[in-house]
Amino acid sequence: MNSTIALNQSAQFKRSGARNEEQSWLRRFLVLLGSIGIVCAGAIYFYLDSQASEVDEEVYVSVKVKTTIGLDQQVICKLSLLVDPEQEKGLQKRQKMLEAVVSSSLSDSYQQEKAPRLAEVRDALYVAINRKLPRKLQVQDVLIQELLVGIS
Repeated sequence: MNSTIALNQSAQFKRSGARNEEQSWLRRFLVLLGSIGIVCAGAIYFYLDSQASEVDEEVYVSVKVKTTIGLDQQVICKLSLLVDPEQEKGLQKRQKMLEAVVSSSLSDSYQQEKAPRLAEVRDALYVAINRKLPRKLQVQDVLIQELLVGIS
C-alpha cells in the first residue's frame, strides 16, 4: 500500500511538473508575442510620424522683379514666398500676376521721400500679395532675399 501511495504521489508530481513546463512555455510565448506587438506598434508610430513630417515640408516660390521708381531709380527685388506644397503649382501659374503685385507694392513703398524700413516693405508685400491671391493660395510668409534700390 505504501508503494501505491508513493507511485500515486510521484505520478501527481510528474503531472504537475509537466503542467508547469506547459505554463512556462505558454508564458514565454505570450511574452515574445507581446514584445513583437510592442515593436510593431513602435515601428508603425514612427512611420506615421515621419509621413506627417513630410507633409509639413516647407516650399518656397521664388519671385524676382526689376522695376523703376520715379524717373531714374531702379529697384531689384528677389523674394521667396513660403507656401504649402499643394499651393506651389497654383502660384507658379500666377507668376506674372505676382511680379506685377510686387512691382506695384515696391513702387508704392518707395514713392515717399524717406526710405521705408525693410520690415515695413516686407509687411506691405505680404499684405499686397495676399490681397490679390485667392484664399486657398495665400502665402504664409514673405522672405526678402535681395533688395537693391537706387541703381541707375
